[in-house]
Amino acid sequence: MATILNDDTQEHNPLYYLVYERSPVIKDSLELHLWGYRPRITLEHLIRYMQQQKKKFPILESFVKNEAVLQATQYIPNIVKLQKLLFDELHHRIDRKVAQRLSMNGFILKQHTESVRNEYREMVSSVQNAWVLVRDQLKEHGQLKVEDTYLQEELRLSTPLEYFIPTTTGPGACTFSLLHYLCYVHNNFIDWCRAKSNISSWREHKIQLAHIHKCHLLDYQSQLQSILLSHCHYSLRVGQGREVSYDLPALEKCILGRFIHGKPTIDIKIIPHVSYQKDVYTAAMFSTIRKKVSPQRKLRYRVQLDILRELRSPDKLRKSLDVVEIVLGFLTSGGGKPKTRLLAYLKKLKMDKRSFSDKVKEHCNLEHIMSLWQTLSVGLAKSITLSEQEQIEQGPLHTLNHELLKPLTDTQCKELDRALPKVDLSALLGTLYEFIETFIRHIDLKKKDWGLLDTLPPHLEASNLDPLPDLDELPDDITLAQTAATWKYIVHFQAKQRQH
Repeated sequence: MATILNDDTQEHNPLYYLVYERSPVIKDSLELHLWGYRPRITLEHLIRYMQQQKKKFPILESFVKNEAVLQATQYIPNIVKLQKLLFDELHHRIDRKVAQRLSMNGFILKQHTESVRNEYREMVSSVQNAWVLVRDQLKEHGQLKVEDTYLQEELRLSTPLEYFIPTTTGPGACTFSLLHYLCYVHNNFIDWCRAKSNISSWREHKIQLAHIHKCHLLDYQSQLQSILLSHCHYSLRVGQGREVSYDLPALEKCILGRFIHGKPTIDIKIIPHVSYQKDVYTAAMFSTIRKKVSPQRKLRYRVQLDILRELRSPDKLRKSLDVVEIVLGFLTSGGGKPKTRLLAYLKKLKMDKRSFSDKVKEHCNLEHIMSLWQTLSVGLAKSITLSEQEQIEQGPLHTLNHELLKPLTDTQCKELDRALPKVDLSALLGTLYEFIETFIRHIDLKKKDWGLLDTLPPHLEASNLDPLPDLDELPDDITLAQTAATWKYIVHFQAKQRQH
């Protein structure tokens, strides 16, 4: 028969406080406080409980053992989205030094709308959260070698943009390797669980990385605590306090059925990586294009003028040059037929809607691609060089090492004034600009004092480029370190000549 306790009896009865989880005020003893202890239901508590059990639950054990890393896989869609946006906007378009100088937040603030800026911030937050969870594992398991100094970065908004731009070397290897490792973790866990579960209806299937969504992944974080609570039991034992146990078979079945069963693995054969703007400008790459898309022909001078008249502003020239640089990147690896219309090739790349020159679309085939690059590059560089607003950080050759920006002497300038009227200035400017971008930019600085007239002809021959017959008219003491200054001097000389 149950005993009904009155108020006076209740306040002296420990069982009352235990059942109703009340906390009495005890002056002289901690006994009832200890009696009222109840462990928190957490993943760590579940792990300790499972270690005491004789029966094993392999899928549940693997899940709780790898939970910290599995938790990071939920960020894959946002990381993929960020890398795709950066690839589309920056591939062959951004200089490496700009990416080093500009913070991720600085890049975000350049976006046009607040909604886009907020979207970028959310994606960066996903990168940061995943990075914190798994960066220690990248030392041993990342696809690429990530240097220890880069692993110390926190990948936050104040971090330089180059850490977020996916590349196969340097700081960009952080996010490239991060994404690859997260996909690897997901795939290994899903494959292992499918093999252990013996569920005949669970067929292996893959999904392309570009099409990944949260529903394809182990998106359990918001529900895990409630699932643990719904599969635990409390018991009261006199002298032992509250004991917590778990229904492990039901918990394993619940986690398998709700979060793991039926998930696809991710096809990670291709993870796009960005090439910096100046990385595309190498003598070897240009030589490869000239061989793979052969022969290369020069655009007629009148067509060049029509293109430059149509584009006029540096902004329009830069946008058209962006498109050409992307085409060059694809031609380096895949080649192409010289007579293919450039417009048709752009349609193949799904780039025909990009801002581009109508004159180029009308007149250019792939056989003109190198001449077109030279026309646009020189046109843009000249436009900026002649601008009254020119600043050193905006100049066409501003990213050259400062040791390669040595000025001309007064004597050399006078000799150029006498020599340049005898020279085909347009041909000289085009050839010199390509030489600067593809050769001088990459030289060992020990060679900076080599003579220009001694170095340029062998380079043209090795690159299968036409020789410059008027080259001997130039001063013979101009060094490689003075080539950029020489190019700028010729630009200003040509502009003065056209004014008279």
